[in-house]
Amino acid sequence: LNDAIFGDGSGATVTFAPNKAFSTNPTGNRESRCTGNVANNNAHSVSAVLLCICAGEAGEDPAGVCTGGTAYGNKWNNGGGLSGAGAWTDVFASCPHTPEAKLTATHLRSLISEILSQVKFIDDAGYIGAFVAGDCKGSNTQGVCVKYSDHSPTTPKDLKTLQWIRKLDNLANQLEAREQAAATITAAVAAITKLNEEAFNTASDATHLTEQTAVTVAHTTSNQKTSAEEQNKCAKFNSNDTDCTTNGCDYDKTKKECKPKPGTETPATGKQSGGTGATTTNCATHNDKTKCEAENTTSQTPVCGWRKGKDGETEPEKEMCRNGSFLVNNK
Repeated sequence: LNDAIFGDGSGATVTFAPNKAFSTNPTGNRESRCTGNVANNNAHSVSAVLLCICAGEAGEDPAGVCTGGTAYGNKWNNGGGLSGAGAWTDVFASCPHTPEAKLTATHLRSLISEILSQVKFIDDAGYIGAFVAGDCKGSNTQGVCVKYSDHSPTTPKDLKTLQWIRKLDNLANQLEAREQAAATITAAVAAITKLNEEAFNTASDATHLTEQTAVTVAHTTSNQKTSAEEQNKCAKFNSNDTDCTTNGCDYDKTKKECKPKPGTETPATGKQSGGTGATTTNCATHNDKTKCEAENTTSQTPVCGWRKGKDGETEPEKEMCRNGSFLVNNK
């Protein structure tokens, strides 16, 4: 930016110097320093262009073109050139100053377009600033301007090849690249944050699933163990019909085998009321009425009952501890 404004990109902070602002040290007459071709005009910086179109001229002051009629104290001495920073200080002080704002590629390109729209064709050349006739000499009768000699209506030049415009355009491209990179980084940070949140949730779900699986395995193992115990309990009465039935098992006289009664092989993990999907306590293991009825609680449907059997139950005429949910399921 300093290179475009002052013709000096040597550091982060620079000051105006005539020999840097102009391609040739402005020691000669004004019109020679404010005239040239588009590609290599002597006024090759923003500050040089502003001096050509605004600075007063000794002996021929156009009454402050850029100040609304107020003459500048420091002038361009015709024939003696421009020395020091006095004239630039006057011109810069008269410019409207706005609050500092973030410079963006879009805003800078808008300014470039606005500046280039000020270049007008007059006769066979292009001019920016106030022009009457002759050359950009700094007088009321000629012009306070910059002349682009090879920019004519018949052979117009690309004004973006002006040195200071090209530098501003390059800066706009760099700003755009930086803005895009910043947007990419912002999007990447947001994506990483989201992935971290999802990973945390997944880990939490996995922990919960592991806990549920452990409970399920424990219940399954317990059921399998209980079923095996039930089988072994009945098997020891294979040779005794009476002991087999007395201990809540069914006796197969043909095979002479004592087996668990149907529905008692895999006891439930807990007491639940009867109904769809309900599990039952192994009521048939109780030979005592008191222990049988102790399986019940007042807050739920009876789990066991000391009663005779119903249709479909083993030994219906015999009073024994039976599944209390049978009545619920067969209502």
